[in-house]
Amino acid sequence: MGRKDYTYRCTEAPLIDLCDKNSCRLAKHGLTAEEQQGDPIKFLGLTKYLTEPPVFDLRTELGDVRLGTKSLLSYAAVREAIAEKYLRLIPRLKTETWHAILSDLMSQCTICPVPEDSTPSGLIWNALVEYSQIASEEDTTDVEDSKWQGGIPIRRDGVIYFRGNKFIEWLRRSKRAEGMNQGQIYMALKDKGIESDRKSIGGRSRRSWAFKASKIKNTLPEYIEETDEF
Repeated sequence: MGRKDYTYRCTEAPLIDLCDKNSCRLAKHGLTAEEQQGDPIKFLGLTKYLTEPPVFDLRTELGDVRLGTKSLLSYAAVREAIAEKYLRLIPRLKTETWHAILSDLMSQCTICPVPEDSTPSGLIWNALVEYSQIASEEDTTDVEDSKWQGGIPIRRDGVIYFRGNKFIEWLRRSKRAEGMNQGQIYMALKDKGIESDRKSIGGRSRRSWAFKASKIKNTLPEYIEETDEF
């Protein structure tokens, strides 16, 4: 009874679905936009895209907002994204209130797979296929050493061998792996069954990455040899 500030809970269920904000502002005892600390909107749905990492489209009455998992869980980040995209300041919500709304949206979330070649491992594999085109049909021992030193992939007995660091340099020059660090690129290779091991190349034992050349068209590379080293 000692409180002097009584505020309508129009940003929370069940009132949010019944609130007529325009009429409320015109009413004698209605709340002003300043008192509401923003203009309420309705959240209509959620779509998850199975990228790596996943992204979400949060559907609102204004339109969609694309968010990562961390931003989706933070109402402050949602509020900022809506303000940035739609120039609309929506009311503040308590974390538990937003999580209750989000829980309901997640229970009806639409899941959208993405094409394999749009995933990090798919992008790296497509780049590797292009990179491998500079390999000869079949290399002999006497030319392997000079090619290897120059970072050119070699082909022998139906297998393509390449240096991981030279492949990454090629990716950087061709801007094919922007936003991915070395570890992520190596993990993308391993996701495709490509492993590194020591092989005799140019008459010397060298660490290389390898995959079967027969898998270079329309299929994924096959597992060669297991090793716990990069």
